[in-house]
Amino acid sequence: MVVKLGVKHAKRESKIHQKIARSRKDFQYKTAHKLTRTGKKVVSIQLLAVS
Repeated sequence: MVVKLGVKHAKRESKIHQKIARSRKDFQYKTAHKLTRTGKKVVSIQLLAVS
């Protein structure tokens, strides 16, 4: 069964997703900034394989 979304609903949903994406990006920026300010010399990056 296919449900058609209205234009208003689609716009509202896209705004919600955009807000979440922006908050994640802001958190990453703030965390990176905090780490660089502390003066730590070692930064570790771990790549995860998600299946």
